Amino acid sequence: MQDKTYKSAIVLIPPKESWDSIQGIRREYDSKEKRWMPHITLFYPFWPKEEFVHAKSLLEQPLSTFPSFTITLREIYYFSHGLQNYTLWLGPEPKGKIIELYHTVSGILSFSQKGEEERFNPHLTLGQVHGKERLQQVCSRIREYWQSVSFSVDRISLIWREDTPNDTFQVAEEIFLGKASTESPTGTL
Repeated sequence: MQDKTYKSAIVLIPPKESWDSIQGIRREYDSKEKRWMPHITLFYPFWPKEEFVHAKSLLEQPLSTFPSFTITLREIYYFSHGLQNYTLWLGPEPKGKIIELYHTVSGILSFSQKGEEERFNPHLTLGQVHGKERLQQVCSRIREYWQSVSFSVDRISLIWREDTPNDTFQVAEEIFLGKASTESPTGTL
């Protein structure tokens, strides 16, 4: 339907009170730490910011019945990109609910592409490392002090960025899980 852009995404963002330990690692190892907040990507690229209201209108009602859930960021893993280039990441546990959420959103927005769903691996990027020996040293060092982080996933965020130099992603829309986000506590608007 819409064209996609690398200036927007749908993500899960941990609550700010859990950012300190994650950001401490990202500041040291993640070349994109200033552009991206800590997050687990559901869809990137995504529709342009001008289409966020439409996306929210499609997602809000179906996701209001999708129950919120708790995940823990405990273990450190890595992707190998060849030529001894690696990406460090935290794996959410359990990841089944995130995969279910991914499939739900994908179905609503008609994002299914052959093979894409099988490749989806939810993760929170910590940084990039070059060299196998350096990778092992960095992983060992982080594992010595890393304390797991648990939080409730109760929303998805639609984020966007401008061109450089103002290219820090910001939240434009949030869609809440397990409840309607537009209702006030008294039931009136």
